[in-house]
Amino acid sequence: MNRLIPWIRAHPRHLIRLGVTWVAPAVALACSADKMMAPGVPELSIAPNGGNSQTGVAGALLPNPIVVQVAGVTPVNGQIVNFVVTLGGGSVFANAVPSWRPTSGPWANMDGIAQNRWTLGTTAGPQTVEARLVNPLNGATLTQATFQATALAGPAALLKVAAGGQQAGAAGSAVAAPPAVRVTDQYGNPITGVAVTFAVATGGGSITGPATINTGGDGLAAVGGWTLGTTAGANTLTATRSGLTGSPVTFSAVGGAGAAAQLVRGAGDGQSALVGTQVATVPVVRVVDANGNGVAGVAVTLTVRSGGGSVEGVGALTTLSDATGAAGVNWTLGRTVGPNT
Repeated sequence: MNRLIPWIRAHPRHLIRLGVTWVAPAVALACSADKMMAPGVPELSIAPNGGNSQTGVAGALLPNPIVVQVAGVTPVNGQIVNFVVTLGGGSVFANAVPSWRPTSGPWANMDGIAQNRWTLGTTAGPQTVEARLVNPLNGATLTQATFQATALAGPAALLKVAAGGQQAGAAGSAVAAPPAVRVTDQYGNPITGVAVTFAVATGGGSITGPATINTGGDGLAAVGGWTLGTTAGANTLTATRSGLTGSPVTFSAVGGAGAAAQLVRGAGDGQSALVGTQVATVPVVRVVDANGNGVAGVAVTLTVRSGGGSVEGVGALTTLSDATGAAGVNWTLGRTVGPNT
């Protein structure tokens, strides 16, 4: 090369005869290996109708490609353009694309064109991709162009519990958290305006407000309230929307006894037995709440009032009601013929 350059300078006409144009060695080296760009002010802009500000369904491929144009460098074709997702978590078809001159399509015969395809992330909302022209020597970004897109929620797909899934409360009272469901697309983005129907399934309770409720902007639909049945035990409520995975959703609640309100006679009244002997049926009373559910753990005192008998060998005995609200003692009649209480 060192011998060839002086010869070329001395005999330029020979090169003309061969159809070769002389180029200064310094410039030739700047445009040589690895398509290194010559000195200049590099530009990268979104091409006309280049796919900016598109709208698409979350997780889906945008309908139009994203296209940039390289300018301000030599050569404009063959420059590597990097595409990087900067917001939204989507993806591009290729991370690096060389610029070129298309021969057909919307950008036919335009130099410095680089295009890509953009698949949106699965979260609805704003998303961005940056196209970057970098220094081939150190990878530093020289210039960039930013594409904007909006991801929309897809069709309603899932129905899930949002609040009030499993609760407990006093029978006949309202649960603390009104049951609520959320309707989303396949990726969990909330869907508005979907009608969900709530209905009591077991336990005999009731709901307040309308039975069919449309989801709001957050995808939520909730009943006004859920009052448990008056009988202690299991209660269930369903939320239904045909065609959605997870439908119907079932809410569960356990209704327990309320506060002790009444003492009622149970078994063992009106018996007969020999004087001085124990009656056949143990006398039992029940402690119940206002709805007749047995209340456990209440202290009940049973006392011999007449006849001279005893309960468990003493004149009076205090005992706690069991899980059914029952309290009872063995009763031995007095030794005198006649009524005992």
